[in-house]
Amino acid sequence: MNPETLLAQIMSRIQLEQKTRQLKKRLVLFLLMVIGSTAGLAPSFRWLWSELVNSGINHYFSLLFSDFGAVISFWQEFLLSILEALPVMALSIFLSMVLVFLLSLKFLTHDLRYGLKNL
Repeated sequence: MNPETLLAQIMSRIQLEQKTRQLKKRLVLFLLMVIGSTAGLAPSFRWLWSELVNSGINHYFSLLFSDFGAVISFWQEFLLSILEALPVMALSIFLSMVLVFLLSLKFLTHDLRYGLKNL
């Protein structure tokens, strides 16, 4: 066997092993992120729901359906009242959990689809 071709084969095998190791690390990382964000979705949703119930935002929406003319007449004040009643912290935590879940799921499926195909 030619030493130059042997060296090329050894180097390509080393590169393949490095890619495989990187892929395994990424898969484990994104799998843990999917599991962690899934575990965090339920408590954050419960917290958001309880904050929405306690804020009384349901009264604003019932007013929207019961007296639409008053809502249209005072739409600016109505929107400001809804914005003041929103539980911003619970909403932002819930949406960040959803974002982390979706992004990590995207990267996990991308690595599974294209990473395993290229090995």
